[in-house]
Amino acid sequence: MTKLDELLREQLTLSVGDREILTGRKDDRFSQVVRNLVSHRTLEKRGLAEYRTKEGSKRGSYYLTPRGAALLEEEENVIQPDLFD
Repeated sequence: MTKLDELLREQLTLSVGDREILTGRKDDRFSQVVRNLVSHRTLEKRGLAEYRTKEGSKRGSYYLTPRGAALLEEEENVIQPDLFD
């Protein structure tokens, strides 16, 4: 999750609201949303990414599907609004 969070932050312009520290927590709203994407398997359910583990390992990585890659290409030149409003 940490790597996904870092990569997304490099690619997206986060609004003030996205960077707002959550009450009673040490992380911001954006980090919570990234964790939810993973824990709820949202990217997989929407056909945008697949989670794959290496043989003999419990940890894995997300890989974009062709559908996920196409969506990124479509959205590449779109101005990013507040991501979670």
